[in-house]
Amino acid sequence: MNLKFEIRNSKLRRGFTLIELIISIVLISIITSAVMTLFLVGVKNYQRESQRNFMQQEINFTADDLGSQIKQAAEAPEIYDTFTRDSQTLILALPAIDNNQKYIYSGSSLIYDYIIFYLEDGALKKTVIPNAQSTRLAKDDSVLEDVSNFNCNYSPSTDTELITCVLETSQTVSKTNLNFTATKTARLRNKQ
Repeated sequence: MNLKFEIRNSKLRRGFTLIELIISIVLISIITSAVMTLFLVGVKNYQRESQRNFMQQEINFTADDLGSQIKQAAEAPEIYDTFTRDSQTLILALPAIDNNQKYIYSGSSLIYDYIIFYLEDGALKKTVIPNAQSTRLAKDDSVLEDVSNFNCNYSPSTDTELITCVLETSQTVSKTNLNFTATKTARLRNKQ
């Protein structure tokens, strides 16, 4: 009886065979590979959605800024300095403001600051050219990158009152091309 116990006990202590070890390693590799693939797909989807949300916020913010500037403008002149108004260049004349946010006059005529939006090298640029008496700050910045289209429509074409601007952006994230469009229509409210 003592002999049977030793035989059974020796079978339990013998360990894994080489085949069992190889099968275990292969199974662990397959499971690890599947988990890593799911993790990487999740990371790519997160990056794409984060970038999509960021781009949508950026284009909406820029379109809102365009609308706000148009509403504050008194006119959309056809030429200012070296800029000429066209479908890809928006020139706005805004009443110059003092420290109390009041309009500045020269006699009975308003004094103007100029804000120009234009497309250059795939970026929407914004240039602010204030009058010397104005408290508006001079600026020449890029307000939106990766712009594939900036198009303004003026109605009527002379003595413009209504402006519609269309912005389109595109960017490739995780081998996916993301495209966004924003349209803003605004009326010159301070038109004299």
